Amino acid sequence: MISFIPKRYITNISTFLSTSLISQICYLLQGLIIVKIVPPSIMGLWISMQLLQTYGNHLHLGITNSVNRQVPFYIGVGDRKKAKMIESNGKTVLILLSTLIVVCTVILYFILTVQKNIRDGILLIVLATVLNINVDFYIGLFKAREQFKFASTVNLLRAILMLSGLFLVYRFSFYGLCWRGLIVSFVPLLICLSFDKWNFKFEFDINIIKELFQIGIPIAVLSYVIVMYSSLDRIIILSFLGRQQLGYYALNIAISGALMVFPSTIGQVFYPQMVKEYGNNNNSKHIFLICMKTSFVGFILTVFAGLSVYCILPWVVNTFFLEYLPGLPATLVAISAYSILGLSAGPNYYLIATVQKKRQMIIIIIATISQVVFGYILAPHGLVGIAWSIVISSVIYVFGLWSVVIKNFSKKTLTT
Repeated sequence: MISFIPKRYITNISTFLSTSLISQICYLLQGLIIVKIVPPSIMGLWISMQLLQTYGNHLHLGITNSVNRQVPFYIGVGDRKKAKMIESNGKTVLILLSTLIVVCTVILYFILTVQKNIRDGILLIVLATVLNINVDFYIGLFKAREQFKFASTVNLLRAILMLSGLFLVYRFSFYGLCWRGLIVSFVPLLICLSFDKWNFKFEFDINIIKELFQIGIPIAVLSYVIVMYSSLDRIIILSFLGRQQLGYYALNIAISGALMVFPSTIGQVFYPQMVKEYGNNNNSKHIFLICMKTSFVGFILTVFAGLSVYCILPWVVNTFFLEYLPGLPATLVAISAYSILGLSAGPNYYLIATVQKKRQMIIIIIATISQVVFGYILAPHGLVGIAWSIVISSVIYVFGLWSVVIKNFSKKTLTT
């Protein structure tokens, strides 16, 4: 299975995947503990408000994505000086954007006329989101430099903080969830700055920044479409089935996060090499081979994990989480969708690395429309119906991605 993968990638995969798995176990464990101590009604409110963070995590306008792509790209073409300039300008723009978001949120806090707990929750979630955007920037930067030990450490720290912050949730319920989110973003940011040796140079080169936005904004738009696609099930449930059912659905959200760590982690490890290969000689067959390796490893691991979860989850829920039993059938159906999405590990990053965002966006839009249509049709069947709409849209999504990748395989070089 691994004989055709270079040793240093096996090392990177082992390092990043092992810490990611430990992190995901922590996330899963804390998620299960939360559903044990927080009633479905509060969970429904929290998941609804978390959508703010889900979408807000991309308010960097693609700066994180462009730095994550352009740094290994310029290293690939041998221009390390330009790569350093990309880093410095990216940090400058991100600080300016973060400041703007915080100022606007504080103003909005005093304007909103909603209930105080909701208003406080919005403020705390947005502040946590701003910090999280900066953490994600540094994690992306570490991965772009292939400093996977740094990225892994920060991810692991986040998970440990999530777990250790459960006492806040137990003591303060909804407010505890909000304050915990703020702490989980603030401490890792300090660690990231320490790993980067507090290296910040205020640099505002208009040409570099223009390049960052030209590369980043299309990726940011793509990211929003992906987020919409991945969070659409929650929006449909909230619209058609209500907050209580969304609370039961927390079980599926926890399991999906645990399973999707496999394709996500494997893709992130191989992504810098795809970009370097694209910047170095733009050989479609070499990039395709990397894409195949990525999906092969991601799919095998996801299927194995999915089968394991499918076998033990009913016992776990019936033994410890009877209050969330209504969400179990939908979760078991959705596991097949996450296994299928294991095949998307390679094509997802392949299309970003080779600057084929338009094609990727079209595929995601088609998959999103299919989920809306089938979600609407199957909503009368409850959470299980929503789960089947995820399965259908996942098949369409993966099929579309691989159709583009295989079509490109016949070309010697890739054109955008």
